[in-house]
Amino acid sequence: MSKWVRGSIAMGVLFFVVFAFDVTAQSSLLDDVEFVEAVNWMYSKQMTSYKEPEQFRGEDLVSRQQAAKFFVGYATNVLYQVIDTSRYCSFDDLQDADPTLKNAILQSCLLRLFKGNQ
Repeated sequence: MSKWVRGSIAMGVLFFVVFAFDVTAQSSLLDDVEFVEAVNWMYSKQMTSYKEPEQFRGEDLVSRQQAAKFFVGYATNVLYQVIDTSRYCSFDDLQDADPTLKNAILQSCLLRLFKGNQ
């Protein structure tokens, strides 16, 4: 499957999860080959922490921190964008962030995806 097709599937899954997830549909999703492939692909591209479709919590709201991880993973591992380490970025609330997501939050600013406090 090409990276563009997988990327489209991943973006479709994100759209589905954010805008149209129905908890009653979850069991049928786990049997959907494209859904399973999309979750596995997103995990391989560091866009989600969930390796297995059963772990993927599509009914949860997406936080800014989690969105940073998703978009940084997509930008660096699918679009192969290079992180601009010469850019200065800061966030007033970074100390309160999930420790496993702090690097992605900073990288989201270095990639010009999120602004930070500038």
